[in-house]
Amino acid sequence: AQNPSQGLGVVTVVVSPAPPGGGDLTLGATNYTRNFSYTTTFNDVPAGPVSLTAREVVRQPDPQVTSIWAPNPYTWTGTLYSFYPLTLQVSYSEVPGTVVIDFPGLPQGATVPVYGLPGVTEARGGQGLSVPPGLYRVSVPQEVEAVSPEGCRTFYQATGTTSRDVAVSSRQTSSLSFAYAPVSGCLSVTVTDATGWASQAGYKPSVRAFKAR
Repeated sequence: AQNPSQGLGVVTVVVSPAPPGGGDLTLGATNYTRNFSYTTTFNDVPAGPVSLTAREVVRQPDPQVTSIWAPNPYTWTGTLYSFYPLTLQVSYSEVPGTVVIDFPGLPQGATVPVYGLPGVTEARGGQGLSVPPGLYRVSVPQEVEAVSPEGCRTFYQATGTTSRDVAVSSRQTSSLSFAYAPVSGCLSVTVTDATGWASQAGYKPSVRAFKAR
């Protein structure tokens, strides 16, 4: 009887999803090497030890943007038998970049609505945001409300542009900055009963404050 680890076997490698332009893969066996980019069935693979290697591919959809597609898994090893076809799967995914937005003039920890970045609705100053590679126009509101360092809610107005363009590349950090300044504030009033007469008479100090913008 024929040794099942001898002869030829069948290996199908499913590349799904494949990156734009295809992946970069190599199927290896004894005295056998095949390079390929898309889903392929190999009918002439020597039975025995088999290896699959998938490599990252780099694409440049725009002169300012570099996109890296990473495979999963990177490598696979096993045994192919002549009577038992193998089906392997490799999935490619685009590696994100990072966008950091600073908001000079806003209190630390203030949250600002952000528009124009996929999957991002708001951000804090200095926070790293994971974003797919691409070219984006990012905008923020003209006015935001936040708690001031003194502990009261304060309105802050943008002092410059509220829209900027940013190029995002895989494994790279891009930075943006939008400056704000307060347009309302807090009034702190301390009332002291210097003579003690009001307290003795049962009166309590009353302060009425109006917020002006």
